[in-house]
Amino acid sequence: MYAQKRIFDLAASRVLAASTGIVIGFPGASLLTFRKATRAKRVFHAVDAHPRAHNARLLAHFDRDEVRRELYPSWLVDVIEEELDLADAVLVPSRLVFNQMVVHGTPAEKIIVEPYGVDVGHFVPTGGDDDAARSRPRIVYVGQISRRKGISFLVEAARSADVDIELVGNVYDQALVRDLPDNVHVRGATDKVGIRSAFARADAFVIPSVEDACSLVVFEALAVGLPVIGTDANGAFEATLGMPTTVVAAGNVTELGSALAAVEPLETEARTRTALEARHRLRSWSAYAEHVAQRLNT
Repeated sequence: MYAQKRIFDLAASRVLAASTGIVIGFPGASLLTFRKATRAKRVFHAVDAHPRAHNARLLAHFDRDEVRRELYPSWLVDVIEEELDLADAVLVPSRLVFNQMVVHGTPAEKIIVEPYGVDVGHFVPTGGDDDAARSRPRIVYVGQISRRKGISFLVEAARSADVDIELVGNVYDQALVRDLPDNVHVRGATDKVGIRSAFARADAFVIPSVEDACSLVVFEALAVGLPVIGTDANGAFEATLGMPTTVVAAGNVTELGSALAAVEPLETEARTRTALEARHRLRSWSAYAEHVAQRLNT
């Protein structure tokens, strides 16, 4: 992945070197472009946490050997920090990331905070799965099955919760899915249609991240009408005030277990009500694009 980013950056730098417009670059894929496109407005799109904050959060919860593959290598930290220095503006999705950037040396005045949008045309309430044979609530997780996403804490919390949990996503570390309790099931990765189907089978969505800049799937789950359980390490919850969310301390198995245990079967009326409220409060992607364009052109 890192090699592909560098190849892309090299190609983009050749095309955009003379640009006088707006050049938007992504972490680890913009250094050469930003060095050459000096006449353009260079925008660093911080889709992830600051790399130093990312590493610190993981090492606060896990041993280095456990998360070695999930840490930013030092050379990549240096690349991203130079990209941030060269950028004329830094676009971030949450105040959480804003604070990380400031702490690690990015001037506050060049940071633009714009929460993400949601595909309201695709993520719509379906009425749920009215399977009368189910004996307990179903909770779904969608995302990378990794330690950064807090899956080890979720599995531990599930052992004492009378719920069924479905893990939908790529398994980043096989150690996380060994010796699972009987009420935790791994479904593997899927597409947008599969995600919507997983939401329809569930009574709630859970995302127990220990580090998350702004998880899109939080907005998608709310848009289809699911209550959401997450952590204080996820910037997405800044945009969900007043919606049916439960936020616990990252890495706290006791709090997470209590939140799981509190989930009840979701009635269609409640699902529809939550979806309508979320769609009223959350942005569409077109609205997000309009806001970003306005901010970048001022």
